[in-house]
Amino acid sequence: MYVSNAQNFKDFTESKIWEDIFNELDSWLKDIHESLEDPSDELSDRQHAKLRGNAEAVRRFKLLPFVVQENIEEDARQEDITKEINETEEGE
Repeated sequence: MYVSNAQNFKDFTESKIWEDIFNELDSWLKDIHESLEDPSDELSDRQHAKLRGNAEAVRRFKLLPFVVQENIEEDARQEDITKEINETEEGE
């Protein structure tokens, strides 16, 4: 399913590029929170819900590289288990 490996994601999340993206996402989240908390800003229920949804999307995006890395690592563990089972069955 993935064309990258876990090390690619580890390298990416330790890179200056990810640091810049992460900091920009933090800035977006701060702006959203300020809009939600500003008592002088008269938001409709729909606007309020949209901002909450945007905040959730930003938080999820900040986690995305780590989630994909974890998925890749889990897939590799499952493949190793399957390979081990198949080798054991062939040896019997």
